[in-house]
Amino acid sequence: MTTYWDEKEELASGGDVKEFENQAIEDVKLIIADREFPEDLRIEILSVIDRLNIGTEQGKQWFKAMVSSRLLRTLHTIFHEVARRRIKTRFGMLSDSPSQCLMLMDDHRET
Repeated sequence: MTTYWDEKEELASGGDVKEFENQAIEDVKLIIADREFPEDLRIEILSVIDRLNIGTEQGKQWFKAMVSSRLLRTLHTIFHEVARRRIKTRFGMLSDSPSQCLMLMDDHRET
């Protein structure tokens, strides 16, 4: 399931980091907005996005110091914790892959 993050990090290291960060941020924000997502991880994720997103001034400073996206690596680590906790929601088990979580959420909405 970590292929989501591995692909984002690989693409970001060879291309437009901001584009891939923005895609990940969009996916992650949809997941953490759900009422069953753990509050402590929601707060941590929003803090990471605020500090490390290269679209912010602080994020730009980080980017100058790093070759690849620290935001993507950090979100990847947090989503390992999401999977480790085995969080069961009304639409299924949360995983470390935002694309998998979003697919479950979409499938649930359609039923």
